[in-house]
Amino acid sequence: MKLYTSDETFRGAHLVADKGRKTSVTIRRSTLLNLLMDHSRMVEFLERRGEQIEKGKPDGDDARSQS
Repeated sequence: MKLYTSDETFRGAHLVADKGRKTSVTIRRSTLLNLLMDHSRMVEFLERRGEQIEKGKPDGDDARSQS
């Protein structure tokens, strides 16, 4: 699967989000749009393969928060 977002850009966006101490962070509009398009493509890809997409935290995060 081809994605619009490079691994380097994805990791950079994570760093910005992780280091932000406020409730908002700033990233380029094009980066946000590419991340949104990638997310949509991945969801569509998984649904075509019979995966059910559920809203919520991934399994690993739920397990940690319940400990």
